[in-house]
Amino acid sequence: MISKALLYPQSVFYPCKSLRFLNFVERIYLIELPETKTNLIKQLKDEEQSTRIGFISLKEPFKIRAEELKILARELQDFGTYIRTPESLRYFYLHKDLFEETFTNLFKDKSPQESFERALLVLILAEKIDSDLWDVSCALQKFSQNWKEVLEEKIIFKNLYEETESFFYKVIEEKDVEKLWSLKNRLLALRELWNKFFWAEELQDMRTLLITERELLEDFSDGATLIEEQRLSNDVILKVYAESLNPKMGLPLEKGYPRFKEILIIL
Repeated sequence: MISKALLYPQSVFYPCKSLRFLNFVERIYLIELPETKTNLIKQLKDEEQSTRIGFISLKEPFKIRAEELKILARELQDFGTYIRTPESLRYFYLHKDLFEETFTNLFKDKSPQESFERALLVLILAEKIDSDLWDVSCALQKFSQNWKEVLEEKIIFKNLYEETESFFYKVIEEKDVEKLWSLKNRLLALRELWNKFFWAEELQDMRTLLITERELLEDFSDGATLIEEQRLSNDVILKVYAESLNPKMGLPLEKGYPRFKEILIIL
């Protein structure tokens, strides 16, 4: 059992299989954004699981700015939802003044955002997408299970004494194709923000990254010296490297930061 590890690069548990990290890690740390704890409530219904989650928070000045950017992110989402049809786009061009009054944070005159503000906005929007996709995934799983029961009870008439399960009774499984939205932009955003987070002393001996993306594993493995590989289950692998992965993450190697040399991936 790994004592502590960082979920990377997402800030909530998505895709759904990422929850299985709890079977292999005593304490999982997440990057904390303004809505992270709220979004986790619907994911971690088991109170014991919640006690095993730790957070890496933004330093105070940047935490305050993140709360302000949360409002801007909501306006971006609402504006994007409205303007996605040709009719709405035409209405926008005809009545821009009305939109400027409604979406004040989005259209008010101001100086260009700093790079760390743009990075925070990317991560806030990414977390919102992850949270929404989590809801969709859970709804699909529930639908599949309900449809399986209908097939068995109302249509196929399952034989309770049948020893071998028929093809028709197998659970309708959702294909495991969930990918993190805009992976490259997330990684670039985190590179910009690493020194804006507070790394407590208890985190300095953390050495394991938790990832779900094969693409990310390939990038980290490129040019790195693999010294050990353990298959913890059919689709969970722990890889240990000789060199620190910090440079590939854009995380400083200086004192006060953990040095990551392990990757635990769920394939």
